[in-house]
Amino acid sequence: MNKKTLLASLLVLAVLTAVYVLVATVGSAEEELPDSGMAAALAKLDSESTERIELATPEDTFLLQKDGEDWSVNEYEADPGVVSRLLRAFDSAQVTGVASTNPVNHDEMRITDERARFVVVNGEVTVVWGKHAPYTRTGYARLPGSDTVYFVHGDLRFMVGRNLFEWRNKVMLSVDTAEIQSVAVTADGETTLYERDGEGGWLVDGEPADISVRRNTIRNMFQELADVRASGFEPYDDERPETPDRVVRAVDARGKELAHLLLHHRNYNILVMSPVLPYDFQIPNFRYDRIAPPSPGFGDESDES
Repeated sequence: MNKKTLLASLLVLAVLTAVYVLVATVGSAEEELPDSGMAAALAKLDSESTERIELATPEDTFLLQKDGEDWSVNEYEADPGVVSRLLRAFDSAQVTGVASTNPVNHDEMRITDERARFVVVNGEVTVVWGKHAPYTRTGYARLPGSDTVYFVHGDLRFMVGRNLFEWRNKVMLSVDTAEIQSVAVTADGETTLYERDGEGGWLVDGEPADISVRRNTIRNMFQELADVRASGFEPYDDERPETPDRVVRAVDARGKELAHLLLHHRNYNILVMSPVLPYDFQIPNFRYDRIAPPSPGFGDESDES
């Protein structure tokens, strides 16, 4: 064998060796990612068939249940947008690697039974979640009784980390303001009546409203009543004030009630109650004078231009 033939043979051998090493490496990497448990469990988290989701944390347990097209959380109305994001996260969750097989690492990953979050779907599928992993949109997850911790990519870890306020529907009142015929506002014992005059204008206690009232006071009230969102919810054991500071009641042309809110001012927020709601909620301080103005002249009169 001459020198040129020998070099060619060695080159071929080197190429074959490199290919073999590459195939062996890929094969071993795949073998290091067992899908006997986690991938199969995630595959069962199906947005179409899911009707009951239990999220258990060291502090709380949240039960989301489907009733027709609607969802509840701990018997409160759930935020449909947040639930939709959770279901989408079910469908997109993907195992991307093994983070650890050593239970010594579980505590640091917050994935011990005492520190983890448990997700049970339809009473069958359970996944144990730890904290967020260093990779973006990735969390630590394992199966109950297993030491193997996986990297799971997607938004599922973020979604299961929400608290009860985030799960609940924050829209407390939505009024079609075009239907409002009149709004009565009681502030500090004095009631002011705002009502349409039938010709496209407004009356305040029976007198034509000036431009600043129309552009500021009434506009602000309508913007608030169209979409009243809670910034927090009151604990059941909190004592309710006997007399609210302000009351807002809106009706349509036939006298049908569209809104009835009782407001109590506090240093850090506004407590809002209603005869038709079974619980009380909070709104930010800056919305107080907008939703329940203290006088017909409320507003920045420089806005008349």
